[in-house]
Amino acid sequence: MRSDCPQRVALGGVLGASVGASFGTMIGLWECLKAWPGTRQALFIITRYAGASALGFGVFMGVGSFIRQCEELSSDAATHKIWTPPSQAAQLRLQYARLLSSISQPKV
Repeated sequence: MRSDCPQRVALGGVLGASVGASFGTMIGLWECLKAWPGTRQALFIITRYAGASALGFGVFMGVGSFIRQCEELSSDAATHKIWTPPSQAAQLRLQYARLLSSISQPKV
């Protein structure tokens, strides 16, 4: 596990909570505009939606950042390269072109 993992998980949770609070505020405002329940009830409804959305988004973003950044690679995943560096990709293309040209040339 990486040493900065708790900070990354906390940052993911905070970012998710801020997005969730914004989204929940918009949904709460929409609900209050549809049927105006009064000032006191409107504030309660808006904060309830904002809090619930912030909690949900924060938990999912925290878990997602843990899975993405803090989980150690297994031995199988470490041996299989997903990305090829550009220099190695150029060498592979050159080898492939040479192979194709050697196959397409008739042998005398």
